[in-house]
Amino acid sequence: DWPITSGTWSYRATATGGNARFAAPGAPAAELILICARQTREIMIVRPAAAAVTGAMTIQTSSGASAVPIKAGSATLPASSPLLDQMGYSRGRFMVTIAGVPRLIVPAWPEVLRVTEDCR
Repeated sequence: DWPITSGTWSYRATATGGNARFAAPGAPAAELILICARQTREIMIVRPAAAAVTGAMTIQTSSGASAVPIKAGSATLPASSPLLDQMGYSRGRFMVTIAGVPRLIVPAWPEVLRVTEDCR
């Protein structure tokens, strides 16, 4: 029941795969970025505010919570990971938590699944 963090998703197709960015209105940088590396069929989940953090990123969806290892604020998942589908199909929102960084609650908009499909 946490309120969604203010912001919107945007999607951009690239030669190596698409990327989706969640940013607050007027913010100079994104708060969460999903990047498809089509050649390796992997998706990097980047939380720029955690660039100095190594440890775990917990992603909580309506299907449950999963902890993924991070290095320098980013995690890499295979495009086939069920967690990516859980994020895209979560009921309205999902939460990203990293120790020492404010939690981020983002809407489960189509951009998440679009990046995932770019890599599959």
